[in-house]
Amino acid sequence: MTSRTSRVGRSSTPWPVARLPATPRDGAGEGGDGSRDGWVVALTPCDALRADLDAAGLPEPLPADESARWEAWLQVATVFDRLRRLPRRHRAAHAARTGPVWALAREVSGEARFEAVAEVMAAWPARGEAPALPAFRELLWGMEQVEAAGATRLALSGLAALAALVPVGDLRAGYAIAQRGRALRTIGAVTEAARAFQDARQVGDRCADEWLVCRCLLGQGAIAHVRGNYPAAREAFSEVLKRSPAAPELVLGAHHGLLSAAVTARNFDQGLGHGIEAIRLTTAHPESRRETLCAIGTLCEEMGDARAARGAYELALRMAPRPHQRPFLLRTCLQLSMLLDEASTASEYAALLQTQLLHTHNPYDRAASLQVLGSWYSWGGNAASCREAAAAALAIAEERGYFEIAYKAADLLHQRTPAVHGEGARGRPTSELSSDLSASSLVLLTHLTDSSPHLACAAPSD
Repeated sequence: MTSRTSRVGRSSTPWPVARLPATPRDGAGEGGDGSRDGWVVALTPCDALRADLDAAGLPEPLPADESARWEAWLQVATVFDRLRRLPRRHRAAHAARTGPVWALAREVSGEARFEAVAEVMAAWPARGEAPALPAFRELLWGMEQVEAAGATRLALSGLAALAALVPVGDLRAGYAIAQRGRALRTIGAVTEAARAFQDARQVGDRCADEWLVCRCLLGQGAIAHVRGNYPAAREAFSEVLKRSPAAPELVLGAHHGLLSAAVTARNFDQGLGHGIEAIRLTTAHPESRRETLCAIGTLCEEMGDARAARGAYELALRMAPRPHQRPFLLRTCLQLSMLLDEASTASEYAALLQTQLLHTHNPYDRAASLQVLGSWYSWGGNAASCREAAAAALAIAEERGYFEIAYKAADLLHQRTPAVHGEGARGRPTSELSSDLSASSLVLLTHLTDSSPHLACAAPSD
């Protein structure tokens, strides 16, 4: 991909895009309800790709490996966008010719399940209507992989096209809309996400589909938590457990949500109880396990146990195969190592973070990582390197409007805050909390604290 446009579908808009449109274009949402969600789901695949590349802060031209990966996801979304635009009588023929797209997607992702997606496309009904729900869910899984790779807006474009392939109110549309709600929440489009979950839940209620209803409850609970309505969040997550859905991933999501709610309420014992249940359910779901470990790490930080918190984040780091997942975990482990006054471990994490920066293009991650590295330099007494890192972080933060990072970087730059070498962990020491914790919670803390560190692993690759 030598430019921000692609061989698959070109656009006359040059890179970088000045501003994306605020209104739907080109019939987006035709036959579905996508037009109500505004520009976020109305983007054509090429425009969505440019928006994702802009959000990721990737350079132009892209490196060869990055180019192949983004090209693959663009082709996946474009397949569904073209299906939506074709008359029904031509859809089966188009779907049958898309085999190379799924082969490329499997190659760049390593996911053998793309073969099942290829089979669904090859067997597209001759009359042109979308496949039945089990096969349709394979297509939705394909868009999940696009989203998981960081191409969230591209996934939204593909999901809007899939929803438009089925009648409004159809159960298949409900599944697509619920998945779109999660992607919208990921990019901060909370209002649109809330509307998507509400619409999808109505479909689930009407069709008596318990899985879809519970998935929407999880999304509504997450949005309530983001908006600060913690009672509503707990109610939604608890409702999922009351319904006892057969799908373990939904029960896991409920425990994960209740864990986050308990952190906010500072109900540590209850939070660790939900953490234990969540960890137990994540054996077959590595991505969910990583997110749950991060939530447990946050809980341990709030408890004042930096060592247990770092143990949780180190385990999560082992389960972060994609480069965009690592910066947050590395800088958090570095900060906790400084709080524990472990200079050698902090130096190793700082080296890993510096290596990761070579492959990190997301502007927020770059600014936050540079600010934390500045703190580490200050902690070690290296004033010159501290100022250099802080100045670089401040430049990015001021340009992008990352006010908290800008304040911390400016604080370092002007040396208003002394180095923190020798400072202990934040919050109350664990010894003051132990009497409040149940035996099962202490078992979890011990497991996380005694886990072997990630530092034995190789430095992140590109």
